[in-house]
Amino acid sequence: MAFKIGNIFKKAAEVGAKWIGTKIGGPVGGNFAGKIVGSLLNKKPGGGDYQIQDTGVAPPNLSQFGNMATYRPGDAKGVPTRLETLDGNDLTAYWDRKLMNAMGKDAQYKRTLT
Repeated sequence: MAFKIGNIFKKAAEVGAKWIGTKIGGPVGGNFAGKIVGSLLNKKPGGGDYQIQDTGVAPPNLSQFGNMATYRPGDAKGVPTRLETLDGNDLTAYWDRKLMNAMGKDAQYKRTLT
Protein backbone atom coordinates (compact mmCIF):
# COMPACT_ATOMS: atom_id res chain seq x y z
CA MET A 1 0.00 0.00 0.00
CA ALA A 2 1.53 3.28 -1.17
CA PHE A 3 0.94 6.47 0.77
CA LYS A 4 0.03 9.54 -1.21
CA ILE A 5 0.54 12.97 0.28
CA GLY A 6 -2.92 14.03 -0.97
CA ASN A 7 -4.56 11.24 1.04
CA ILE A 8 -2.70 12.33 4.18
CA PHE A 9 -3.95 15.92 3.78
CA LYS A 10 -7.50 14.74 3.09
CA LYS A 11 -7.50 12.61 6.24
CA ALA A 12 -5.99 15.47 8.27
CA ALA A 13 -8.67 17.89 7.01
CA GLU A 14 -11.40 15.37 7.84
CA VAL A 15 -10.06 14.82 11.35
CA GLY A 16 -9.62 18.58 11.89
CA ALA A 17 -13.17 19.31 10.77
CA LYS A 18 -14.48 16.55 13.03
CA TRP A 19 -12.56 17.99 15.99
CA ILE A 20 -13.85 21.54 15.34
CA GLY A 21 -17.38 20.21 14.81
CA THR A 22 -17.20 18.35 18.13
CA LYS A 23 -16.10 21.53 19.92
CA ILE A 24 -18.97 23.54 18.42
CA GLY A 25 -21.81 21.03 18.11
CA GLY A 26 -20.85 18.09 20.27
CA PRO A 27 -20.56 14.53 18.92
CA VAL A 28 -23.34 15.02 16.38
CA GLY A 29 -21.67 18.18 15.01
CA GLY A 30 -18.33 16.39 14.86
CA ASN A 31 -19.69 13.47 12.86
CA PHE A 32 -21.57 15.83 10.53
CA ALA A 33 -18.51 18.04 9.88
CA GLY A 34 -16.26 15.02 9.33
CA LYS A 35 -18.66 13.48 6.82
CA ILE A 36 -19.16 16.75 4.93
CA VAL A 37 -15.43 17.45 4.58
CA GLY A 38 -14.72 13.82 3.73
CA SER A 39 -17.34 13.77 0.98
CA LEU A 40 -16.08 17.04 -0.48
CA LEU A 41 -12.46 15.96 -0.58
CA ASN A 42 -13.13 12.46 -1.93
CA LYS A 43 -15.17 13.50 -4.96
CA LYS A 44 -13.91 12.35 -8.33
CA PRO A 45 -13.53 15.02 -11.01
CA GLY A 46 -15.84 15.09 -14.01
CA GLY A 47 -18.93 13.56 -12.45
CA GLY A 48 -22.52 14.65 -12.85
CA ASP A 49 -24.59 15.95 -15.71
CA TYR A 50 -22.82 19.29 -16.04
CA GLN A 51 -22.26 20.49 -19.59
CA ILE A 52 -20.69 23.74 -20.70
CA GLN A 53 -23.26 26.12 -22.13
CA ASP A 54 -22.61 27.96 -25.37
CA THR A 55 -22.99 31.68 -24.63
CA GLY A 56 -21.88 32.88 -28.04
CA VAL A 57 -23.78 35.74 -29.64
CA ALA A 58 -24.06 36.26 -33.37
CA PRO A 59 -23.34 39.78 -34.60
CA PRO A 60 -26.30 41.69 -36.01
CA ASN A 61 -26.85 41.68 -39.77
CA LEU A 62 -26.52 45.32 -40.83
CA SER A 63 -26.41 44.63 -44.56
CA GLN A 64 -30.15 45.39 -44.78
CA PHE A 65 -29.26 49.07 -44.39
CA GLY A 66 -26.76 49.06 -47.25
CA ASN A 67 -23.25 50.45 -47.00
CA MET A 68 -23.40 52.50 -43.81
CA ALA A 69 -20.01 54.14 -44.46
CA THR A 70 -21.55 56.21 -47.27
CA TYR A 71 -24.28 57.82 -45.12
CA ARG A 72 -24.16 61.55 -44.48
CA PRO A 73 -26.13 63.58 -41.93
CA GLY A 74 -29.73 63.84 -43.08
CA ASP A 75 -29.52 60.67 -45.17
CA ALA A 76 -30.52 58.13 -42.53
CA LYS A 77 -32.45 55.23 -44.08
CA GLY A 78 -34.37 52.28 -42.74
CA VAL A 79 -37.52 51.72 -40.78
CA PRO A 80 -39.31 54.06 -40.09
CA THR A 81 -38.75 56.04 -43.27
CA ARG A 82 -39.23 59.39 -41.49
CA LEU A 83 -36.06 58.85 -39.44
CA GLU A 84 -33.50 61.50 -40.24
CA THR A 85 -30.47 62.99 -38.57
CA LEU A 86 -30.38 66.59 -37.36
CA ASP A 87 -27.65 69.14 -37.66
CA GLY A 88 -26.19 71.02 -34.72
CA ASN A 89 -28.42 74.09 -35.05
CA ASP A 90 -31.60 72.00 -34.89
CA LEU A 91 -30.36 70.14 -31.83
CA THR A 92 -29.40 73.38 -30.11
CA ALA A 93 -32.85 74.89 -30.75
CA TYR A 94 -34.53 71.68 -29.50
CA TRP A 95 -32.62 71.61 -26.23
CA ASP A 96 -32.98 75.38 -25.71
CA ARG A 97 -36.77 75.01 -26.08
CA LYS A 98 -36.81 72.13 -23.58
CA LEU A 99 -34.72 74.17 -21.14
CA MET A 100 -36.95 77.22 -21.43
CA ASN A 101 -40.07 75.08 -20.89
CA ALA A 102 -38.53 73.51 -17.80
CA MET A 103 -37.46 76.89 -16.39
CA GLY A 104 -40.93 78.32 -17.06
CA LYS A 105 -42.63 75.43 -15.27
CA ASP A 106 -40.22 75.76 -12.36
CA ALA A 107 -41.02 79.46 -12.03
CA GLN A 108 -44.76 78.70 -12.25
CA TYR A 109 -44.49 76.07 -9.47
CA LYS A 110 -42.60 78.53 -7.28
CA ARG A 111 -45.29 81.20 -7.78
CA THR A 112 -48.06 78.70 -7.06
CA LEU A 113 -46.54 77.09 -3.99
CA THR A 114 -45.13 80.19 -2.25
